[in-house]
Amino acid sequence: FALGTLPVIIGFGYFASMISKKATHKILKASGAIVLILGLIMMNNGLVLTGSGYDIGSLTGMNKKIEGTTVIEEGFQEIRMDVTRYGWEPNSFILKKDVPVKWIIKGKEINGCNNAIQVPKLGLEFNIKKGEQIIEFTPTEEGTIKWSCWMGMIPGTFIVKEDTSNVEAIQQELNNIVAQPASSCGASGGSCGCGK
Repeated sequence: FALGTLPVIIGFGYFASMISKKATHKILKASGAIVLILGLIMMNNGLVLTGSGYDIGSLTGMNKKIEGTTVIEEGFQEIRMDVTRYGWEPNSFILKKDVPVKWIIKGKEINGCNNAIQVPKLGLEFNIKKGEQIIEFTPTEEGTIKWSCWMGMIPGTFIVKEDTSNVEAIQQELNNIVAQPASSCGASGGSCGCGK
């Protein structure tokens, strides 16, 4: 990132030296505001990376929900997800506690932002490959498990329940938990170039 920003910084310095002192003062104020905004965006991405669920999108409720279907197959819960240039499709799943999961991930359009996933609560970190791959894990606690791309810009959610047959309780959980839209990478000010 340092090499990518160096030309901009040099250009800004050159431009600032060519203008009047009055204009320089205004430009410095504007650049300070931009730095603060970018700092807040990076702080939000850091919160997403912790998996805590306390990022700006989930706290304000401004993100959409997408729920993936879970199929029980040979003692495993199977969930399927596509990786596209816009993120994860779907990006939220309901899982049954203490039942092993086969997370079938189909890498369709892999780029620098969506090429790895991390699930901090489960200690999972893995690269996404072109084609299909299977990640296995067992959720042992009820609650919400946040996960994201390696940069924290494309988050997803597992909602783990003891009783997955209680549709009303699951709907309540979905109303309380909100996952970011799959296209958040480019919209969050990221530099990976994967937004719409």
